[in-house]
Amino acid sequence: MNYPLLIVFIILYVTSILFIISKSNVDFKNIKLFKSIRIVVIILFILELTLEIIYNLTYSNYFTNRILVLVLILSGVYTFVTLKKDSFPLQKVYFGLYLVYPLFALLTFFLDRIMFVIVASPLIFSYMLPKVYFSDSNYEIRTFGGGLAYPRIELVEKFTITEKRLAITYLDYIKEREYSSFEILESSEDSLITLLSQDTVTFYKNLDKP
Repeated sequence: MNYPLLIVFIILYVTSILFIISKSNVDFKNIKLFKSIRIVVIILFILELTLEIIYNLTYSNYFTNRILVLVLILSGVYTFVTLKKDSFPLQKVYFGLYLVYPLFALLTFFLDRIMFVIVASPLIFSYMLPKVYFSDSNYEIRTFGGGLAYPRIELVEKFTITEKRLAITYLDYIKEREYSSFEILESSEDSLITLLSQDTVTFYKNLDKP
């Protein structure tokens, strides 16, 4: 996995902090814009959650959710800056968390590495890009996993604006290289037997444990 989106987030976040410091006394006129952006992003997350629960669908392309999280956090930071002094206290606490959380996560890195993994993993692994082993217009095979979870390989079926995870397998079951072709040879209730170039790979439909 690599970290280009994480680097972009850090640059934008640090830029936001510097902007806040230099413009701390400015009365922003774009607070409605920031709030509107946040409402749109939250609606998109709720819609995706509904699709995932009902149809096991998520937004197409692994970049989509990462960009949405980036916009959510940065819009929260700017909304916090634009709040008036007499704003409702819970508003200040809620939007202040978007500003404080990345800084707190960075602080835990210097205090305790285990704590850092626990606290910062949602942020770090939201911006780590998966390794893609195969991708065409219909299917994609790539890594997925969190900071405390063993990385696995997922087989994803692509649609126009959504995608569906069909099955998973472990890293040990696949070679560390890009594949030029993909074919589903056999499908059963529990698994998919596939042909990746010249390698036969079994993917399991039980998404919790192959």
